[in-house]
Amino acid sequence: MKAQSEQISKYFGQTAYNIRFLNRGNLHQITELNAHVMNNIDDPVMYHPPYDVELLSFCLCEGLAIGVFYENRLVAYQVTYYSDSRCEDPGADLGIPNIRTRNAAQFHGIAVHSLCRSRGFGLAMTKYAIHAVRNARVSHAAATCHPDNLHSLTILFTSGFRIKGLKNKYGGKLRYILHKEFGGDGFSPGVRAVADHKDIKTQKRMLAEGYVGVGTEKSDEGYGIVFAR
Repeated sequence: MKAQSEQISKYFGQTAYNIRFLNRGNLHQITELNAHVMNNIDDPVMYHPPYDVELLSFCLCEGLAIGVFYENRLVAYQVTYYSDSRCEDPGADLGIPNIRTRNAAQFHGIAVHSLCRSRGFGLAMTKYAIHAVRNARVSHAAATCHPDNLHSLTILFTSGFRIKGLKNKYGGKLRYILHKEFGGDGFSPGVRAVADHKDIKTQKRMLAEGYVGVGTEKSDEGYGIVFAR
């Protein structure tokens, strides 16, 4: 655990916050932070915390959960779990069959207290989670994100994820399906196009035509998604 904590410190640098791994004893704190985030977000549809206590308990035991504490209060956390019969199969959304059995990781649940945002916690936790799952010899990582969540999209694009799908999940909430393949996927884009992030019809058409989302670009309307193929 000491060695793992030293590895974490490389991603967070010197900070007054205490960074450590979470376990089942932190379930109540996670639940409280989820409630705070839901009560302090502009549009609750953008956030889907891991509500299922059984799944969350499994993640805390068998997956990877990192917590950021300030004066013993949990102010941010990130959960990653490895594919298992008790978890959703990310291959179903990505169109990649048979990537269960610890060959895929699902990045699920980044929450940051409203008073602790813009401190780089989300990116640092994601980078460390990528480091951890790569060491676990995972081949694929999947994540989901609402089209309006520019901050999370930026973190995922910076971390090497690409948009591979766009669909309703979590009881009808619209989500990008993002994928990262460790070891490279041989992708060499030759054609580039941009679609407004609110233009769902165009984005779905482009994804069906073989484009993948690789970044964002500012526009007069806000921002667009950069697609390539």
